[in-house]
Amino acid sequence: MSDTTTAGPVGEADEYDDMEPASLAPFLAYAREALGAGSSFATLLQLELRLAAGDLGRLVFLGLLTLPILLLAWIGLGTTVSWLLFELTGIPLVAFVTFFALQLITLGFIAILARRFSKSLGLPQTTHFIRTAAQRVQNESQEQDQ
Repeated sequence: MSDTTTAGPVGEADEYDDMEPASLAPFLAYAREALGAGSSFATLLQLELRLAAGDLGRLVFLGLLTLPILLLAWIGLGTTVSWLLFELTGIPLVAFVTFFALQLITLGFIAILARRFSKSLGLPQTTHFIRTAAQRVQNESQEQDQ
């Protein structure tokens, strides 16, 4: 007198007893394919990140090479404009003031842009979303308390 169901309460048939191993074969095949695809994706991501890290170093190096060239070009432009004004007016003070005014105007423009970009560092949209979600949770808990 042996009972074929070993799991579950006495007298109840296990719902998986009638499932044959052959009916699980397609599911297992899909699971293997998904596992293989996930593994391939992880390998691809790892290799691409390695390549990107190497390229990032090269990009930083090129950026550092570009800075002195840009600085010299900017000084050359300011000097040329100042020299032209000196040639037109014959007054050296006009040339000096023009050169320094160009630098100050540029610094002001950079300061305005820096202030604008620094606002986005505070993640304003994410902060707003978190505050809104917290407010909704608080409102729902207050409604449940009432």
